[in-house]
Amino acid sequence: MQYEPDRAGVAALLKSQDMRRFVQEGAELAQAMARAKYPRDTGDLRRDIRINTEIVGDRWQANVTAYNAAALPIEYGNVRTKIARHILQNIAEDLSRRR
Repeated sequence: MQYEPDRAGVAALLKSQDMRRFVQEGAELAQAMARAKYPRDTGDLRRDIRINTEIVGDRWQANVTAYNAAALPIEYGNVRTKIARHILQNIAEDLSRRR
């Protein structure tokens, strides 16, 4: 007996509300991790870390974005700090290794 994948079933699963919830939960974990790692002066930077879920191509995708302008020098460094911390990138890499 040869295995035949259920391509229509997989395609439906990737766009299902269950998959959206699963992707949303992963993004919420990433958001919480980012909020814990970003510096806290006023709290604005941590509050401006947002989640967006959308269907991209054939599946749900979640994006975690730091919308505050203060996130740029923290993520990528600048002339004054010269240190790029890559907080969001490191969290994404860490979570992808866990799955």
